[in-house]
Amino acid sequence: GENFTFFPRTQVFRDFCRKVRRGPGTGFRKKGDPGLSIKFTAHEGQAKISVSDNFSFPVHREFRKACDEALEIEGNTEIVVDLGGVRYMDSAALGMLLVLRERAIAQGKAVVLDHSTGTIRQVLEIANFQKLFEIR
Repeated sequence: GENFTFFPRTQVFRDFCRKVRRGPGTGFRKKGDPGLSIKFTAHEGQAKISVSDNFSFPVHREFRKACDEALEIEGNTEIVVDLGGVRYMDSAALGMLLVLRERAIAQGKAVVLDHSTGTIRQVLEIANFQKLFEIR
């Protein structure tokens, strides 16, 4: 018969199992690493939300907080969402972008999706987001 090697129940094995369960594009995080992938910056009235790593449901609270901050800036007509660091995006992320767009339009602001390339750009195009957002 064949010899099979079974993984011992170590931290490496548990991390591997968590990665498999979380799906594509997920990485290992060190214990205690908050894994923040949403960053809000404002400079001279311009609001920018930078997203990195995985843009999916687990970051919805961070994204909503950044959206709230971006929408509060007076005199700003445009909110830029920088997708340059995104490796994985799912339908929850598309929904978050649509909610941001609705809220921004209600305040007379536009949402621009910036630095989308490769697979992320394809996801946006399949969802016809080019009809709803300016994509740079």
